[in-house]
Amino acid sequence: MSTVDDLIAGLSSVKRRATSVRICTRADLGDEHARLNERLKQARARGARTLGEASEEADLAEQVLALEDEMASASLDVTVYALDTHVWNRLIAKYPKPDEPSPLDEATGVDYLRFMGETVPKCLVDPDGDPVTDEKLARLAELVERQNPADQERLCLAVWAVNRGEDDPKSQLASRVIALRDAASKLQPGSASPLESSTDGSPESSTVTTTETATLLG
Repeated sequence: MSTVDDLIAGLSSVKRRATSVRICTRADLGDEHARLNERLKQARARGARTLGEASEEADLAEQVLALEDEMASASLDVTVYALDTHVWNRLIAKYPKPDEPSPLDEATGVDYLRFMGETVPKCLVDPDGDPVTDEKLARLAELVERQNPADQERLCLAVWAVNRGEDDPKSQLASRVIALRDAASKLQPGSASPLESSTDGSPESSTVTTTETATLLG
């Protein structure tokens, strides 16, 4: 029969949830990759009618692959830690869903961009390490904001998943967000950002602005 001391010892050894996200430290490479990949898609869609066009398509493909190798060498694995439950709940309460919510606000029930702006840096700090000052947290937030939108989104999904106890970061939140995005994209073809979609799929509804999506954690 376990004693209280045994229970305390057992619970003390439990490690809090954590996950790993691979991000590229060169945001400029991500932007260049997106640009080249779009050119390659357009070239593929047109189809190669001459040897010159086929050569151009192959050259673009080689540039994309070379850039991916460069991005891989400039990447690192970032650990995302779960917060204490009371800290997470306090942040949820601090950023309620706004009156004119974006798709992300609707999917999460919070003021998503502002919520993640404060929460992501806190989740990058090892809870078992040395205490971190507000100045270092602010520096972390600044560095995260410099990352390309795709890496920012991966960090946000990981933060949400690890704190909600979801084994698959895309299992719930991402599925809801993608569904909202896809529904809106049918009405708004050519949207510049995957987050620029209406809350209910109608053009009149409020949208996430380009500025908001460009600085996902701003």
